Amino acid sequence: MNSYLFSTLVLLAFIFIINAASTSSAPKDGFVIPYRFPWLTQCNSTWGQILMGDKTICEVGCLMSSTAMAIAGSNIIITQKDGSKVTSDPQTLNTWLQQNDGYSNNE
Repeated sequence: MNSYLFSTLVLLAFIFIINAASTSSAPKDGFVIPYRFPWLTQCNSTWGQILMGDKTICEVGCLMSSTAMAIAGSNIIITQKDGSKVTSDPQTLNTWLQQNDGYSNNE
């Protein structure tokens, strides 16, 4: 995997979350969650058996699935290579990473 690209994606996702949390107005009695994040498990039957390199999303897709949740919860749309626009989930993020050299050395 191209660790620079993937690390950048993870960092950007967390920056969006932190920025939103720090700019939201929290009530006096607690913290406000700025976004509602979908629950996207890596072993979901829709994408769990899809390959990321030589292993499946279910086997090694924890960080990628978490990043997909952060992107989806932040309402960021993924534009695939064919120009289609899709919401983020482990399958669509994996496809985007594969199309944009997000993985290297079959890792």
